[in-house]
Amino acid sequence: MAGLLAALTLPGQAAQAAVLSDGGFELQGATVGPAGYCYMGASVAGSAVCGAGAWTGGGDGGGIQSASNSAWPGISAAQGSYYGFVQTAGFLSQVFTINSSGDYVVNWFDAGRVASGGQSGNQAYDAILTNLATNSVTTLSSHATTTAQAWTARAMNTTLTGGTSYRLTFQGKTTNDNTAFIDAVAVNAVPVSAVPEPSSWGLMVVGFCTLAFVMRRRRALHALSGSAASPLAA
Repeated sequence: MAGLLAALTLPGQAAQAAVLSDGGFELQGATVGPAGYCYMGASVAGSAVCGAGAWTGGGDGGGIQSASNSAWPGISAAQGSYYGFVQTAGFLSQVFTINSSGDYVVNWFDAGRVASGGQSGNQAYDAILTNLATNSVTTLSSHATTTAQAWTARAMNTTLTGGTSYRLTFQGKTTNDNTAFIDAVAVNAVPVSAVPEPSSWGLMVVGFCTLAFVMRRRRALHALSGSAASPLAA
């Protein structure tokens, strides 16, 4: 019976594995050094430069910060001990490749820098997706963090093509020394709902009919066995 019920389970497709690397900035964050923060590609002269890793950046202030950094100061990370940041017109980017076509969701958290020394967390930024095969650019969403804003979840759905490389970019948009923090970035396939194919419907009907027949047969045998055991049956 259990085997028959198992055979009637509706088919479905599990979510595919994450396609982004080091979304929490933990691996590359280990290169920040004693300063507690670093900039990508020496985007700010005289500041520590982030080591090589999954993320690139620059412009006028894209980098990684430690949650324990006392200079800005730092805040607790949404995930782990490090997080990225986009300052003024700086940016953070990562290139990834999609294996299977389908619907995907891009998730991340953002927060605002604590006010200190004339700087703030009032930063506007865009989340941008570039198809590197066609060079088409799509702004997934635009956001604006505020000073001392707590970590806030963001999510955007998009359709991606298998065998294609994309660049995900967080692009700062202000001219003042304002900073948004970015953490826990992920790109995952949206699970396909368990809708059976026409052939599966046919198998299900046959299965249910077989199950009903077996159950009726069992009840009939049980009733017959009970009658045979009764003295009144003689």
